[in-house]
Amino acid sequence: MQQHGLILILLSIFIFGPGCKQAQQEQASPQDKNPVQEQSQKKYVPMPEKEAGNKTQNPLQLESKDAKLKIVAGEGNVIDLELESTVPIRGVQCALKGTKISEIRTTERTKGYLTKFNEATGILILVDMSGKKIPPGTGPIAEVVCDNPSTASLSDIKLAR
Repeated sequence: MQQHGLILILLSIFIFGPGCKQAQQEQASPQDKNPVQEQSQKKYVPMPEKEAGNKTQNPLQLESKDAKLKIVAGEGNVIDLELESTVPIRGVQCALKGTKISEIRTTERTKGYLTKFNEATGILILVDMSGKKIPPGTGPIAEVVCDNPSTASLSDIKLAR
């Protein structure tokens, strides 16, 4: 008889315990939420452009406190996208304006990453589908073959953490 009572108590805890906890979490105020859970919901870090009037200053480089993406001149019709970061980066999306992209190649830091670009808009992405991240550090993450590298500029940079 005591075994049946113990089994009944354990069964009721198993059945009703998670539901009660879930209801408590749903009713929790924003101050009660776990800050780690809040951080994990952030998808990307937008890189703000520095504006002076209607023009962007230094269109070759946009900065945030954790990462900086810039254009570095390469050889011939190739420019390097160089990433300097203090945090791991999951992926990069940006627009390369003032030139026409014909090819994107990965570097040692991004070997195996997927690279795609839209020829009409100049938007390019660089991401690893398995979730691998670019480690913190400095160096090129992509080589972009384009028709006029000297007029290229970066805009609309988004970095996924």
